[in-house]
Amino acid sequence: MTTAVVFGASGYAGNELVRLLAFHPGVDGVVAVSREHAGKSVHALYPETPADLHVIYDQVSLEQANDADVVFLAIPGPDAQAAATQLSTRVIDLSPAHRFHADFVYGLPEANRDAIKTAKKIANPGCYATACILAALPLKDHFAAMAFDCKSGYSGGGKTKKYDYEENVVPYGLQNHYQLPEISKFVKRPFTFAPHVVNAFRGLEVTAHVVGLDASALPAGGLMDLFQAFYKDEPLVSVQADVPTLKGAAKSNGATIGGFAFDGQNAVFVAAIDNLLKGAASQAVQNMNLMMGFKETDGLL
Repeated sequence: MTTAVVFGASGYAGNELVRLLAFHPGVDGVVAVSREHAGKSVHALYPETPADLHVIYDQVSLEQANDADVVFLAIPGPDAQAAATQLSTRVIDLSPAHRFHADFVYGLPEANRDAIKTAKKIANPGCYATACILAALPLKDHFAAMAFDCKSGYSGGGKTKKYDYEENVVPYGLQNHYQLPEISKFVKRPFTFAPHVVNAFRGLEVTAHVVGLDASALPAGGLMDLFQAFYKDEPLVSVQADVPTLKGAAKSNGATIGGFAFDGQNAVFVAAIDNLLKGAASQAVQNMNLMMGFKETDGLL
């Protein structure tokens, strides 16, 4: 059995991570670290969590955390960067700090599974990057350009309210968003990326507009068949004819891609995830499962 420590356990993503680990069949004990809430129960801070989630927030040092089999860092990037230097055990970092660090493996299982299996340090991908990359992977380089029009719930920004979300759609980071380099690592054709925050707590939806799609690269059944064939062995990616929605993706541990339309030259379709789950916590658990030799979907399906 595996022991786990979660730093940043009282945050939105950290809370989802604690919940998933607490009921994971291969995890024998999760330490939820929160200096602010030490001594309180997770259920007291998040009443919507299951009543049988009997986890108390604790204070644990990084030195003590090295006794665990795996440590999750659900804390801001600078803090994660500093913490990682003091950790000798397995690390899964949910922050942006190590996504391009030579000692960390980029933790997108659908693109990097073999490397994740042998990794000791994993950098969890960003939520936008996860959805955009999953939308683009099956197309390879068979298109001229792509536009990612993204909408996310405000929980992705943490507990500090950054914008006026009431009856609003807020575009931000249109030219310098920190997840752009992650997408560029996998999407080699020109693309644009427009993230927006909407007045919903959770969920993330990407409408992908594809320009100059090579029709000869598609199977006889068309664009949807291409995606179904590409993801047929992926347990946490589903492909469907209907358009996925942000609300429909909420509380789902995987990604859904659908709503395919193609006019012979240009295409459009939608990818949807939960920004706190496949965009953060459930992807971290998926990475842990691969790292520790568990079934990939343990605790997730």
